[in-house]
Amino acid sequence: MRALVLSSMYPPHHLGGLEVACQAAVRGLRERGHEALVLASRLRLPGREGPDEARRVLNLFWDDGVWRRPGLAGAIRATAEDLAAFRETVASFRPDLVWAWHLAAISKVLLSEARALGLPVVLSLGELWPLYDLDPDPWFRWCRGVRAPVGRAIGAARGFPTRVPRLARDAADAAYNSEWLQNELAGRGLTPRGRVIHPGVDPARFPAAPLRDGPVRRFLQVGRVEPRKGQTVAVEALAKLHAAGVADATLTLAGAAEAGHDGELRALAERLGVADAVSFTGPVPFEAVAGLYAEHDAAIHAATWQEPFGLALVEAMASGRPLVCSPTGGAREIVAPGEDALTFEPGDAAGCAARMEALATDRGLVERLVAAGRTTALRFTEARAAEEQERQLLEVLGR
Repeated sequence: MRALVLSSMYPPHHLGGLEVACQAAVRGLRERGHEALVLASRLRLPGREGPDEARRVLNLFWDDGVWRRPGLAGAIRATAEDLAAFRETVASFRPDLVWAWHLAAISKVLLSEARALGLPVVLSLGELWPLYDLDPDPWFRWCRGVRAPVGRAIGAARGFPTRVPRLARDAADAAYNSEWLQNELAGRGLTPRGRVIHPGVDPARFPAAPLRDGPVRRFLQVGRVEPRKGQTVAVEALAKLHAAGVADATLTLAGAAEAGHDGELRALAERLGVADAVSFTGPVPFEAVAGLYAEHDAAIHAATWQEPFGLALVEAMASGRPLVCSPTGGAREIVAPGEDALTFEPGDAAGCAARMEALATDRGLVERLVAAGRTTALRFTEARAAEEQERQLLEVLGR
């Protein structure tokens, strides 16, 4: 089987766990004897070293948290470039299907082109892009409503598809990284019902590091530094923990910052009197994330948005670190509150601080959470996900 993979971003030039899961899926497919070729956007992030297996040829309509919506001339130019790259790749690679992953901020014209070429499209959904990024697509926004005559005329002249994809009908199948996401998208009739395939981690990459002697003091939050990830809540919780008497607790925020949000957090820490206790790593290579967990005593995940999954939760538990989190969306399908993690309501800094204090003062609780968390993490492995993904793709081809 040959799979042509589409993803707006792909490691090492990526932002989050969704792209890491895509890379794991590609690796799993290849390990099972299949071929996979990745088409990604031209995004290149500074300081990202390592092997690069993707063809980075597609236009990206996003820049540091800001969406770019070009005018008609820009949309025509970008669409011509993207279609040329896609058609050349299909002609040379001869895929059996298109495996579409994170398509936010890249042109959906490629889905229509795949359909025109007779290639089945399988959606692997880990984000809500079909909800917000289909209608305003740079090209297809000229193919609907009062602009439709313009789009049809240009499409006929340039050989561009003008029919906006209807994913629920056009996609051959879909997989979702959580039941929550499946309900949000398929439940609205936007995508096929498909199936749920939870992503996972490789236990060999995230071994359970032994806990250090002494109380829990060094807290870590891994993830892109942006408002919806809740680092503000974590900083406020640290200040409350200091006020409660645990004045030597520290917080490390590990991840690339979006649109200067790290500066806002530094200012907040300064106002709250914990600036010396909060540190920022900046972007962290995926290979170094396990080492970060090993260097800290506990993990925090303070998301305030409805997160479709939350791979960092699994990474923390696999690494043998007690977890304090605010599970939302699909993250509720990972943790069992009070058993493998201590939970609090999204945005509740006082609740987060109380859970941090519990870890800081109760070694027995820490050890119980670590043991249960490790068991939970072993339910979410890359190998298990890869088996289910291969089965799905082969079933689609078998039809």
